[in-house]
Amino acid sequence: MALRVAPIQDIEDLRAAVNDASRHVQKTYFTFLLVSIYIAIIIVSTTHEQLLRGRDVTPPFLSVGMAIVWFYFIFPCLFLPLHLNLIIQYYLLSQKIHEMNKIDPNTDKPGSGLLFHTSLFTQSMIGTSRDGTRKVFFEPLVYYSSAVLPILLLFFGLIKFLPYHSEPITWLHRVSISLDLIMVWFFWVKIIQEEGQLKVWWDDFWGRISPEKSKIGRSNRAAAAVNFFLSLLLILFSVLVTTIPDESQSIEPVSQYFEDNWSWFTRNLDLHEKTLVEKEPPPEIIAALIPESGGDEAKATQKACSNKELVTGLNLQRRDLRYADFYRAKLPFADLRGANLQQANLREAQLQGSNLRRARMQGADLRSARMQGVNLGGRGCRARTCGGQRCREWI
Repeated sequence: MALRVAPIQDIEDLRAAVNDASRHVQKTYFTFLLVSIYIAIIIVSTTHEQLLRGRDVTPPFLSVGMAIVWFYFIFPCLFLPLHLNLIIQYYLLSQKIHEMNKIDPNTDKPGSGLLFHTSLFTQSMIGTSRDGTRKVFFEPLVYYSSAVLPILLLFFGLIKFLPYHSEPITWLHRVSISLDLIMVWFFWVKIIQEEGQLKVWWDDFWGRISPEKSKIGRSNRAAAAVNFFLSLLLILFSVLVTTIPDESQSIEPVSQYFEDNWSWFTRNLDLHEKTLVEKEPPPEIIAALIPESGGDEAKATQKACSNKELVTGLNLQRRDLRYADFYRAKLPFADLRGANLQQANLREAQLQGSNLRRARMQGADLRSARMQGVNLGGRGCRARTCGGQRCREWI
């Protein structure tokens, strides 16, 4: 199709409109990029100990703290609209650029990009051929930084927060990932195509157009097919693999398989050999909580209780701590009333003076655990098996 050459004044006016929109998009892009990096820093720095304590996190460069649970609840709710705003700005600018490419025959000439704003998106879209540096560098950079990385950031947040075992927030992350993928696919196809050509692109994508009339090309069609497949795979992975233990019995073996074979993927808190108290006491106080080998248990219990004024335990009431690894962890005077500790690894853990009233501990491993002065509220492990082996039946 031959280019429609417009009068010089029309071209100049449209070029000015493209450049004005490009400046605005460039600011939006860098703002979004900075916000993404900021959120990524917080997510990367999140530890399992922070998830257990539920304490405030202080974001970089800010003195205002935010509860870590609230951060993981709010960030997808705010991040998704920010990403949508960037994609819509791309779409509006792309329509101006497509019009520019149709009426200005100079956009395909070498050096034509110098006539436009240096926005990465604009430079990647100017011209109908977009060969050379634009195709090799600008297009992938814009696509991966604006479309792929934001989705991966949402997925990374899902993985990082999963050991907290909050089903509502976990589902919020899953839905956010799915919505973001749908949004990117819906708008990105409209971005790279002229107005009214969406159906033509999809027909071309599914091979309904003859090769000689195809505008996508075999390599681009293959790349689009791979991205489409990876998008579906990511949605399936977030729903079927990144699950809270026992969330769904039918898919639990799938999640367990990946957890057993991927060292970086964990669905439960790993707190082995951690000192878990509200305020870090002096080392001699922690050492005093460990009864001497072969010593009098009554004296050990008295020693543990006498240190209660010096050690403030964590408040973990009604927390979901299933399958958590507390191997050799120091957890004295913890308030674990109503906590779910089923299948938790508490082997050699120091639980002196802790409150375990109404705690669910079926299947918990309590071998060699220090439990002097523990408040069980009249409950315990049937047949007194807690001290020697895994607790099979909690009564």
